[in-house]
Amino acid sequence: MRLSPTCCTEDKIKIPNAFSPNGDGQNDTYFIKDDSNIIEYLELKIFNRWGQKVFQTSNKQEAWDGYFQGKLLNTAVFDYHLNIGCIGGQESLFKKGDITLIR
Repeated sequence: MRLSPTCCTEDKIKIPNAFSPNGDGQNDTYFIKDDSNIIEYLELKIFNRWGQKVFQTSNKQEAWDGYFQGKLLNTAVFDYHLNIGCIGGQESLFKKGDITLIR
């Protein structure tokens, strides 16, 4: 199967820039949204402002709940590195950015 050259893009894969783990049932976790089901592999690493890794996953179903070492973190901006491989193995997306945790 030949893929479109625009398959593995932010138009199809949603990468949020904020979440609010406050227990209200809305945006309580941070995850990469793949409604088109095109992600074959994913590696997400999230770092605090000192460069300490606070979350890592290679499972696109796993979400970050804002906790690190058993404690809910305070409002802050975190950096992320995201590497995604899309269906067919022909395309990938690498992105660095930031996430705001709002409480």
